[in-house]
Amino acid sequence: MKRTAVLFVLFLPLALPCLAGGAEGVGLDRPIENPRISGTLADALEQCGRLSGVQFAADWKHIEAAGVSRQTRVAAKAPRASVGQLVDMLLLSAKPREPLAWKLVDGVAFVTTQKYLLYGDRDVSAAPPPVREAGARREDEPRRSPGTRVTLDFQKTHARDVFDFLRTVSGRNVHVNWNALSLANVGEESPVTLRLRDVGLRTALDMVAEQLSGSLGKRDRVYWIVDDGVITFSTGTALDDTPLRTEVIDVADLLVLYRDFQGPRPTMERTTGGEDRSGGTVGLFEDPDDDAEGSEDESAQRGRVRESLVEMIRQSIGEEYWQPEGKGSIRLHGSQLIISQTKLGFKLLGMSAMTR
Repeated sequence: MKRTAVLFVLFLPLALPCLAGGAEGVGLDRPIENPRISGTLADALEQCGRLSGVQFAADWKHIEAAGVSRQTRVAAKAPRASVGQLVDMLLLSAKPREPLAWKLVDGVAFVTTQKYLLYGDRDVSAAPPPVREAGARREDEPRRSPGTRVTLDFQKTHARDVFDFLRTVSGRNVHVNWNALSLANVGEESPVTLRLRDVGLRTALDMVAEQLSGSLGKRDRVYWIVDDGVITFSTGTALDDTPLRTEVIDVADLLVLYRDFQGPRPTMERTTGGEDRSGGTVGLFEDPDDDAEGSEDESAQRGRVRESLVEMIRQSIGEEYWQPEGKGSIRLHGSQLIISQTKLGFKLLGMSAMTR
């Protein structure tokens, strides 16, 4: 059983691609070859405005409260990036005490802190000052890559604002299938209450989906997947209504037979004066050839292992997702496992791996 868990892990997207984060204007999305910006933060934002044709407005009150001033030196360069991505890199290079963020508001790129962007003055002023925990990073230690760890503090926050925050803090594209979610009675104003500190992005996405799902059934609940490099939130019903995709996985190591040790096997009975009740001698070991005729041959054992592997995978997500009840199919061809499933099927297989 434990060895089979290795198989399921192969279905998981092991790393989320680094994508452009939240740029909504054409000028902010336009890719630039070998961009390079440096100088003070105020000057850098002006350069971004000239490159994109979009006006930038900085909320210096809250930015300075985060330990960053107009004169803070920043820099950003990349082989290829959009202006929106450059802004993300610039804000990160400023090394603020709390994360900075930006959002396009009525055609203006508004730069401020993440807390203010999500909560406004009321929640920011009420928030406790950041406390450095034992073992936390010092200012002179290397910074983590953007988006790998996140902190969430939602108190009945509208779902659309939660997704905007995830989009900004992770630096990744986040798409929400609101049409599908609305059929499950999940809307843009559905409340999310969640407090997580310094967790992985995958955990944060799982918890947000769980909050929105509540007591919904397997098909109606909210899931997230990585689809063509985009983090997409949708429902099980919508994800199951997608074309089949086929994965071929080599599972030779899971089909190896482990033969029993061929030698004397200890019996469970004690010796009692050298003779058993039938008059024969009761020894400590019995002959392994005594039951040789009743043992399975190797081909039969291989057949059982193959059948067990396929059945275990089917049952891990439910028979209703496999033919004839569902769309998916699974078969072994030699040591190659061939699985055809919908996006929901592969998502459930990945979730099954996480629970083993």
